[in-house]
Amino acid sequence: MSLEIRCTGCFPTAGSSAHARPAVCPETGRIAVPSDVENEVALFDGSGTQLLARLGGHQSVPTAICFCPMDGDDRLVTAAEGELLLWNLGRVGDRCSRLELPSLEVSPSGLGVVSHLCSLGHRCSSAVGVSVCVHDLKSGQIERWLDGHSATVTATAFVPHRPGTLISVSEDRTFVIWDVDEGCSTFTSCIESPSPFVTVAIDSSLDRCAIGSADGVIRFYTFRDFKLLQTLDYPTTVARKRASVKPPAADTSSVVVTARGGTKPRLPQAVSAALPTAISDERGHEDGVLLQLEFVQHRGRDAADAASSDGVASVLTDGPRLLYVGMTFSIGVVDSCSMQVVADVSLQERSGKTTESAEPMGQVQVAGGYTFDSVDSRQRVLVCGAFDNLIELVSLRTDFNPKSPEISSPRPITMLSDEPLLEDSPLHAVLNLAKKSVSTKSGDKNRSSKSMSSPVTFGRKIKSSGYAAQTKPAKMFQPKTDFGTGGRSKERRTSGNVGIDSSRLTKKSSGTAEAPSVRYPVDCDVPTRCSGTFAVSESARPVALHSLKFSPSGRSVAVLSADSSVSVVKVCEEFASSGCSTFVGHSGSPVSADWSADNKYLMTASRDHVLVWEMATKSRDPLLNITKRQHNFKPKDGESPEVNAPFSKGRVCSAQFYYMDKFVLVGHADSVSMYKYFLDPTVDDLKRRQTKSRYREVITFSHPGAKTITAVTAANNFFSNIVLTAGSDRSINVFDMNRAQNVLQIPNAQARAPHLIQLNHGSRFAEIPAESFNFFFTAAATDGIAMWDLRSGSIVRRFAGHHDRATPVGLDFSPCGRYVATGSEDRHAYVYDVRTGTAISKLSGHGDVVNDVSFRPQKPGLVTSCVDGKLRSYN
Repeated sequence: MSLEIRCTGCFPTAGSSAHARPAVCPETGRIAVPSDVENEVALFDGSGTQLLARLGGHQSVPTAICFCPMDGDDRLVTAAEGELLLWNLGRVGDRCSRLELPSLEVSPSGLGVVSHLCSLGHRCSSAVGVSVCVHDLKSGQIERWLDGHSATVTATAFVPHRPGTLISVSEDRTFVIWDVDEGCSTFTSCIESPSPFVTVAIDSSLDRCAIGSADGVIRFYTFRDFKLLQTLDYPTTVARKRASVKPPAADTSSVVVTARGGTKPRLPQAVSAALPTAISDERGHEDGVLLQLEFVQHRGRDAADAASSDGVASVLTDGPRLLYVGMTFSIGVVDSCSMQVVADVSLQERSGKTTESAEPMGQVQVAGGYTFDSVDSRQRVLVCGAFDNLIELVSLRTDFNPKSPEISSPRPITMLSDEPLLEDSPLHAVLNLAKKSVSTKSGDKNRSSKSMSSPVTFGRKIKSSGYAAQTKPAKMFQPKTDFGTGGRSKERRTSGNVGIDSSRLTKKSSGTAEAPSVRYPVDCDVPTRCSGTFAVSESARPVALHSLKFSPSGRSVAVLSADSSVSVVKVCEEFASSGCSTFVGHSGSPVSADWSADNKYLMTASRDHVLVWEMATKSRDPLLNITKRQHNFKPKDGESPEVNAPFSKGRVCSAQFYYMDKFVLVGHADSVSMYKYFLDPTVDDLKRRQTKSRYREVITFSHPGAKTITAVTAANNFFSNIVLTAGSDRSINVFDMNRAQNVLQIPNAQARAPHLIQLNHGSRFAEIPAESFNFFFTAAATDGIAMWDLRSGSIVRRFAGHHDRATPVGLDFSPCGRYVATGSEDRHAYVYDVRTGTAISKLSGHGDVVNDVSFRPQKPGLVTSCVDGKLRSYN
């Protein structure tokens, strides 16, 4: 995104313009500023070029100005020490045909100094010392006196979508939510910041507010339960951006600052000496202190239209919700949905620039206050000089185009690629298995081997020798026992060379894969009601559950427990378990579980090896045990054991099926290995522990710059070339398996290393747009959930509100593409709307930390796993 600023007008004032912040009418665009005549307010038209009137009547310098549109009339409230005046400017477009000067009622001791004014409808609030005064503009009387702060109130704001609600912030570092109708406070916060609160902005579409402190930290709170959602350290974020990227080239006609940032401003020595010492500390506060915040919906649909659109595919079609930030030395823009600083321009960089008409581009170098025009079509701001008797009108031009990191791929990166496989692509790999043959006699190596089952005769076969072909005896009777397969025999031998036939996903070719008889509703409601509880362990002492994973058919769910066991629970319609099977084989707690696309096999991984289990048999022994890095064949003559060494203990982070069950992906240490495999279920009764299944490494790639890989994911329900990894260096890497190269790396993805990457794997029961598969999620402790767009490599949404300070909780994406659910440490599960980024459901009833969640693939519903050892289903 680029931000272009241009000075369109200047308004001289009689004193310092920082004392009284100007105002802009949201309906007509008229501008009211302190006049160059003492104790007067000047009223200008929408362009700021024509003076409409001078409003005098105050006995002292005006300290606050606010427009109050009401009943079609354009009204203005001006405040000075001890007085508050209401001006009726006439109907919209009447160019101030009527001017009246009624004085509002004041308290017996006088109003004192009014530091801030705010209006909504017929009410106007004024910050007076440590109190808030609410006037009724219709009657001109004081409606409420609100006392609750212990220091000066710095800003107030009405909440438009919550009638009668007012929020105030103060230098005591707290904020208070008021019920004006009742005249009492509904919520008082604790001390939230080491610096005083100075400004507040309301985001009605997402039911939240942004509160800024003097040190430049912006905190986002929800009105739902007044919980802290996100924290953005604006000066530190801008300083990192400026330090990592070179400043753009200067433009002679205008100042354009892209999302990569600009250079740090240099202040005149006189100005630097007059500023507080806190401005130039180690945190990179060259931008000064925070002065003003304002939300603006940028060229997009409103919240109602966004809510009616279909799922995650509508995220990028809606305009971003921008938060304008006014600092002492700069103006910035924050995408409030992704919490990214998308643009920042310094007031110092405009010095000396001139326009075609030889007028100065900008004269205010140090700002003392801002007034942002909340109407996006106008995009302008009034900048008040801190040391100049001047107010500058600046037009803003924002071109929202998310910048992506450098992509080393000639084609766009998408999960569903239409690019054919290259001739040397690793995805063509085939596992070659040597045929068994009879060993030759000692010393006769040139003699061809002969099967021991051939007849020992000379010439023709003798019928009486017993070696001739025998006719197969006819079966007289055989009971029908394969009811679950519809009369068809089960396939006992599966090879990873051929993968899984896609027809199995639509035809009843096995006992578990079936054609979907119902469709997942796209417009389903969010789960809210607990419909069932199931205790996985039958022991008296509950065993903590770490994770769970639904099978593609939705009939089984794999549960990973803290006692190193893996449980497969058969699920009925109302989550009534029809059986639970336990698999034991890991020496430590399992870290991941994944199902094959045909529901036949389950893959689990612990910190030192990977196991594959077959679901169709009663055997509890694994079919495949991946313990070594390259293969499990017999070593060749002269092969060093270090070449095919086992996985380092504690270095395996995940394992899964890939490319429609054709391969296996294993994340270990700082690398990801792709294996070709062969599953052989035949077992020798004398050697039960010796599996005949085989695997061999196809390719291994590393995560650049990371010591360890923290998460790996790839699609298996459809063919995709993309593999995503997260590293301990907080970066995300995108690897193209077709080209066998890294195509994208996103540095500093989150505040901490992501412990989870979640794709939109889709469901055979749901139909969603293809664009929805290009979004993925990452989760990091204390940094919430981030939703990314693979095509641009940028964050498009952030989800915060749940607790994840110490426990790496899991998340899941709904098959309909509208919701994302996550666990939490506060014994709840949260469901977010991906279109708005807000929490729309808080699922209670858990006895401990909710570690993981999983949506049911075949019908609307959600299952949670908890540390108390129980699964809970919500419909």
